Amino acid sequence: MTEEQINNYNRQFNLSKSQIEKFIEWQETLPDAYFGCDSNGIKIIFYQNSLGIIVKAKRREGEEVDLTEWEHF
Repeated sequence: MTEEQINNYNRQFNLSKSQIEKFIEWQETLPDAYFGCDSNGIKIIFYQNSLGIIVKAKRREGEEVDLTEWEHF
């Protein structure tokens, strides 16, 4: 993945290259669904705790992927 592609995915969030690649890989496995302007019903959620930030991507249908880089905890 090029730096430009990473920057295109990372306009709103400060995710690492590995997190973006994992997100794209997960997103490509999802069945197609139409949610209008709701970005395929996917939300990126950040949970702050005393050790670091837990990052998850979740779709309205319940599909979820953990994007947390646990090796940094």
